[in-house]
Amino acid sequence: MNSYKTVKQDGISEFIEKKSRFISYVYPVQAESEVWEKLDMLRKKHYDSTHVVYAYKLKENNMQRFSDDGEPQGTAGVPVLDVINKTDITDVLVVVVRYFGGTLLGAGGLVRAYSKSASVGIDAAKVITMCECVNFEIICPYNMLGKIQYVLNENGAIKSDIVYEENITLKYYIKEDELPILQKELTEALSGTVEIAETSREFKAI
Repeated sequence: MNSYKTVKQDGISEFIEKKSRFISYVYPVQAESEVWEKLDMLRKKHYDSTHVVYAYKLKENNMQRFSDDGEPQGTAGVPVLDVINKTDITDVLVVVVRYFGGTLLGAGGLVRAYSKSASVGIDAAKVITMCECVNFEIICPYNMLGKIQYVLNENGAIKSDIVYEENITLKYYIKEDELPILQKELTEALSGTVEIAETSREFKAI
């Protein structure tokens, strides 16, 4: 997998449906331990709520779970998870806290309310695409800096840092599938006098 979608940040949203209050919390998470930590925190914060419904999906092992937390089966956790899957995001936890307002919504009404709550919460958290990137370094003399930076910028490499010592160390990253093109362009532009040293790989938002 060279890329995946997730949420950029924590998101909170709220709306009222027939006097019932629905509060959605959306978090980027990468492990179940983070899920339980967030759920424990929200259950304590909303100890007086009627339901704390949730769904989450993790990239690792394509794990996905949900809970209706006392709502009629299939009317709460499943709709939340459906929104996660339809948005095509992962490494995410969506929690919907409900305060019952005294009016029954019916099965269809609950599905619509929980779906809407999940959707607006995810919008607040902002969906981003994470791409597998290669972090690399180039060591060069000062008189080659301008030409190298031009090639890097023209080929989509993104600067992390520049260290000025006896020589210059350029620290950049680029999408994994764009690295071969960059290497070719650098070789042609500089007659093979500089080399890219790969330092690590990680997913980054680009």
